[in-house]
Amino acid sequence: MAEHRENVREQVAEILENWKTLGWWGEEQIPEEQAALLVISWTADRMLAWCNIPLGAQVPQGMKGIWTELSYAQWQWLLEGGDAVGNAVSITQGDTAVRFRESSEDDPVSRGLERLRPWRRLP
Repeated sequence: MAEHRENVREQVAEILENWKTLGWWGEEQIPEEQAALLVISWTADRMLAWCNIPLGAQVPQGMKGIWTELSYAQWQWLLEGGDAVGNAVSITQGDTAVRFRESSEDDPVSRGLERLRPWRRLP
């Protein structure tokens, strides 16, 4: 189980590296890195839940490009204020915790979930 969690953490860190490679994330944003990792993780959970893949499972390789795009769009949306629903309610630094309100149809992840249809499993 601990090994599985470590693999998921590695995947989340890989998505942040994708942001850096694409020029979406720079040195000046290092203080926000823990919050960004939480948004990336939260996006994975939303994607997995929509696809009916067990939460905590590794994100399939073919979904990583979409994950990169949706998580960054969500990050930007949250920074811009989003709307009242889907916003980060609180971000804590020590032991890192981000809490979100329930999502709405307006957030980027909700709008992008249809792109994951090839991975969606029947309930």
